[in-house]
Amino acid sequence: MQHVFIVGAKGFTYGGYETFLDKLTEYHQNNEGIKYHIACKANGPGMTDETKLQNVQIISDSEYIYHNAHCFKIFCNMCHCRNEI
Repeated sequence: MQHVFIVGAKGFTYGGYETFLDKLTEYHQNNEGIKYHIACKANGPGMTDETKLQNVQIISDSEYIYHNAHCFKIFCNMCHCRNEI
């Protein structure tokens, strides 16, 4: 299995990059040869809100499975990060 790690996502419903990740993981969700691991923004503007996603499996306060991708939240220090992660 190939593991693909992706960083820089605010959430799956935020903008163009996030929409790309949503469609990418949706398309590959049944592919047993690829496992996506996605770091998502946990606080601040555009933060991840997994409760708004359909068919999400919440693992903990900081991890969930969406389209068979392992998603984990990264807390952003707003002094260094502002609106980006």
